[in-house]
Formats: sequence, C-alpha cells, structure tokens
Amino acid sequence: MLDRLFDAIYSFLHLFQFWVVIDEFEEGVVKTLGVRRPRQKWWEIWRRKECVVKGGWHWVWPLGIDEVLTDNVVPCVDEFDEQSLTTMDGKSITLTAVVMWSINDIQKILFNVEDSDSALEEATCGIIGDLVAGTNWQDIHRGSFSGDVEKKVRNRVKKWGIKIHSIQMKNLTLSRAIRLL
Repeated sequence: MLDRLFDAIYSFLHLFQFWVVIDEFEEGVVKTLGVRRPRQKWWEIWRRKECVVKGGWHWVWPLGIDEVLTDNVVPCVDEFDEQSLTTMDGKSITLTAVVMWSINDIQKILFNVEDSDSALEEATCGIIGDLVAGTNWQDIHRGSFSGDVEKKVRNRVKKWGIKIHSIQMKNLTLSRAIRLL
C-alpha cells in the first residue's frame, strides 16, 4: 500500500519536471500540446528554433505541455527470418538477410512509421522475394545480388528516415521445399 502512495507522489512530482536529459546515442522531437514545434524566426530567440533535440540537457515546459519523443540513432544490425524462395530457373533456395541500418531523420521515423523494425523487415524481404523470382540461381550465387538488394531497399526506406549501411545474404543455399497441406 505504501508503494502505491510513493508512486502517486512520484507521478505528481514528475508533472513539475521542467527538463529532460537525452542520452548521447539518441535524438528526440519536442511536441508542444501534441504538435511538433514549428521552426521559429531567428529573432524569436526566447523560443526553441528546432523541434529536433540531440543528446544532453534540454528545458521543457512542465505540466505535460511539452513531451519529448526519443529514439536510438546509432547503427544496429537486424537478422531477418529465413526465406524459402524459387528462382526464375525453378531452383528452390533458402536465404537469410542481415541488415545494418540507422535512423537518418528522427522526425520521419517517429511520425511516419509505426514500427520501424517491422517496416524495414517487410520492405527488405519483399524486395528480396521479387528479385529472386526474376533472377537465375547462378546470378544470385556469384553475382552482385546483395548490392542490387541494398540499392532497392535503400531507395524504398529513405522516405521513412532510415539509412541502410549494408545488406548481406546469410545461409544462401539450394534447398528442397516440402510443403505439407
């Protein structure tokens, strides 16, 4: 019962916090009353000029007027689920994509994409599926298949504020596809 009282006191005092500390590996967007702050004129020095804030100590209006949404902007690596695909010459292959990516534009990623990891995975796996269906096994095995995938994925996710550093194909093998109904 005492812990509920402490939680209530803490949440009440949290309303009066007039600062926010952002880690150096994060960026954030300040929302005032639920809306991104617009860019201000240069002569309005007393106002914040940008709604994007980088790591460090920042002043905010208390009582829930300002809210800061943050996300990690350093590069990370995601290994996507294994895909079983069929090439243009009828070969069944299995591959796994490994993507190194980072957030390039914090505003786009926070306000235009609901779940950035899932969006990136769906875009990458869809592009890989389309390219494998239109390519022979020999071209995938010894060609610049990863480079073609990387170029197309980079163009697709740029509008979401995501930067692709590299895409590699892991476990690229010929395999039998057995489907049970």
